[in-house]
Amino acid sequence: MDSVFPWLMPGRARVASPPGDRWASFLEAMSRTTRYRGVRDLRGIDAVSLETFFADHGSFRNDNAPSPRRESIALPWDPQLRIAAVAPWFRLERRVEVFMQPSTRQLENFRGEILAAPVGALRCLAVKALQGRLRLPHLRYGVLVFSGLGFEPPRAWDRELFWRAFQAPVFTQLRGLHGELLAFECEAHRGLHVRTDQAVFEVRPELHPELLVTSLANLRYPVPRLATGMTATIEHSPCGCGLGTPRLRLLRLPVAASGGPRLAG
Repeated sequence: MDSVFPWLMPGRARVASPPGDRWASFLEAMSRTTRYRGVRDLRGIDAVSLETFFADHGSFRNDNAPSPRRESIALPWDPQLRIAAVAPWFRLERRVEVFMQPSTRQLENFRGEILAAPVGALRCLAVKALQGRLRLPHLRYGVLVFSGLGFEPPRAWDRELFWRAFQAPVFTQLRGLHGELLAFECEAHRGLHVRTDQAVFEVRPELHPELLVTSLANLRYPVPRLATGMTATIEHSPCGCGLGTPRLRLLRLPVAASGGPRLAG
């Protein structure tokens, strides 16, 4: 098994661990759940499937945690740019204009310079744009794809579709149940850089290289080793953008999910 954080796998000390206070906060939150009452160590804890989590999410809930915060859009561009987010499953910072079920006129009138949405919503918008029913001439900085636990990541043909429809570069972000940023794509487009202060990733080889995640930023649902249903590899080689953090590559959902994250509050 490969891991971004080698203390989960003895003898693989290739990457520094996250801040001790973040890790301690996660373990404290985990120990307050019904499922892991009093447990403060991940050793011996099995992976949790998404099906198990959603079927019994109350047992994974830490009622002492604060309400989910508004998440940053986390972009490298000018913060004054006009950002339109369509149908996110989480709360975004106030500078982002959120449209849950927008009409084409609403999106056109907003004159957004960046468009962000889950892959399914972007597919619908892209088809409208190619059919001439949606015109976004001010969209030139980028298209941001929100991928999450239970969401199908964008495929190669999705990226081609979005480029043809919007004529803007495409970037993917992997986000957690509350929208916390777990990994993000840089301008080199060589995988998703892991937010090593917020997430622990492992790849277990049984049957297929399934990606496991422990989100240190979600203290409301502190689930250790959540099985994402996605396959991936963890790349440790240098990236052309200059960042030295590990990257998730070949991220796929072998069997497309029927929905997406069903829990955000």
